[in-house]
Amino acid sequence: MPKNPDRPKIKYKRVKKAPPPPLTREQIQERNLAKLEKRHRINPAMVTQMILKERGLLTQICRSLKIPRTTLKHYIEKHDECAEALVQAREAMGDKAEKKLFQLIDQGDVRCLLYYLSTVHAARGYGITDMHAAEPVYDKVVRMVVTHERQQAFALPKGGVSSALTADGKSRTVKTTVTDADGKKSESTAVYDKQQ
Repeated sequence: MPKNPDRPKIKYKRVKKAPPPPLTREQIQERNLAKLEKRHRINPAMVTQMILKERGLLTQICRSLKIPRTTLKHYIEKHDECAEALVQAREAMGDKAEKKLFQLIDQGDVRCLLYYLSTVHAARGYGITDMHAAEPVYDKVVRMVVTHERQQAFALPKGGVSSALTADGKSRTVKTTVTDADGKKSESTAVYDKQQ
């Protein structure tokens, strides 16, 4: 089609659009979080359920959800329900471990008894009094276990405890012989090294 020379030329003005307002830090974080959820196909309910299922073990949760560990840690920090589930799962496992420890103490396991006393009741003098001290305070615990009154107090089965210091004086060996209600004898040996 030929151009019409009589037609006036119209100049079109380009209208500049106003730039969008800058996003706030919170909006950027929300946008990035939404992208992360879409990319990894996760949501807070799914992560919370996986935390409880895997008992708070982050490596297992990452394998199940197929996401990196750092990504999971940041995601848990952003969602309060996930962080609360993590705390609950770890507390539940701690309670379960303590229950097992108490069962072993009731069965007469001296190593568990020594561990419990040196950690929980360290203020009573059953732990290391000074971190730079040359010798741990296990002698007191061993004497306590040998004492018949203490055996009754901790419901330990009948048995004996012997303690010997090595010739070089660097470690102590504690041998425990326990006879249970059925008459079966069992022995356990624990070696404690001096703290340097």
